[in-house]
Amino acid sequence: MSVKKAKTAVVASDPDYPSISITGAVISVRPDTAASLTGATICFIEEQMRDGKLPFVRFGKRKIILYSDLLVWARNERARQLKQAESELRSCA
Repeated sequence: MSVKKAKTAVVASDPDYPSISITGAVISVRPDTAASLTGATICFIEEQMRDGKLPFVRFGKRKIILYSDLLVWARNERARQLKQAESELRSCA
């Protein structure tokens, strides 16, 4: 996995409009990179995609996960696991 540093480009502007900066930040990843970033297996990531739990888009043959969707999925997965652990603790008491 290689994550490149963000690059910033300043776009020339019309005198009537302020200039804008465009940051070349990572906006999407492939399943293998998503697995590396989360510590999951590629198989698990692909299973989550197949089950509709992890959104993705297709660009040709490639399945691409938006980085923002990956973050939301990871937070939701953590919350689900914490809730499950709490309910297991309650049932043991």
